[in-house]
Amino acid sequence: MAKKDTAPGFLARPQIRALKQRIRWQRDADAAIELLADSVRKGHERLALQRFCVALLLDGPRAQRFTAYCAQVAASLSPAEVARIVDHATSQARSSKIAEMGIDIS
Repeated sequence: MAKKDTAPGFLARPQIRALKQRIRWQRDADAAIELLADSVRKGHERLALQRFCVALLLDGPRAQRFTAYCAQVAASLSPAEVARIVDHATSQARSSKIAEMGIDIS
């Protein structure tokens, strides 16, 4: 019997890679929201917080539905850890096509 890559409702690794590329090269807000939702479903708290930052940059109004969850995650972390996660998310955005396409993240 073949092992399944993911549980039902979770994104598989190839899907995740494709969504990350859509974010990087096309600044695709739909992809950012989908990745964020997947991280929340999987309970990947720190990753969800990082992806929330990216989703806010690309489509703040649609990302707002994850605010309560991400605020709860942030409250459970030290301020230094939250800063590290936010810095990582924004530095990734600076080094990607997002910055080249005119999104000011400073």
